[in-house]
Amino acid sequence: MKRKYGILGFVAAIYQVLGFVSMIVGGILLVVGVVALVMRTQSAGQELLIPSGLASLVSGLLLVGFGQLLNLLRDMELNTRRSAAYMLFLAKQSRARRARAANNARASAPRTNVQSMPREEARG
Repeated sequence: MKRKYGILGFVAAIYQVLGFVSMIVGGILLVVGVVALVMRTQSAGQELLIPSGLASLVSGLLLVGFGQLLNLLRDMELNTRRSAAYMLFLAKQSRARRARAANNARASAPRTNVQSMPREEARG
């Protein structure tokens, strides 16, 4: 079965790529901030490196998670369509099986002709 909502998969991939890039940048900022803190260098904006790195890491995790959520929703939709199609297939198969069983039961039932029987047997 073909997947629907192809553009949603593309959007999910973009979110995930942006999330991974954000986490890489956040990791770099965090490492640089910790190194600057340990070396006790004084430069403009140094106090913002660690919070910016942490914020970038968290936002990256959220972006990746949202991209995964979009993929999950697409997978749920596909699974629901496959399940519905399979249930229809099973229902048709069950109807055909019951029809065959009914036809077989009719065909194997003994056929008696009441008019051809003697009068005593027809009553009893």
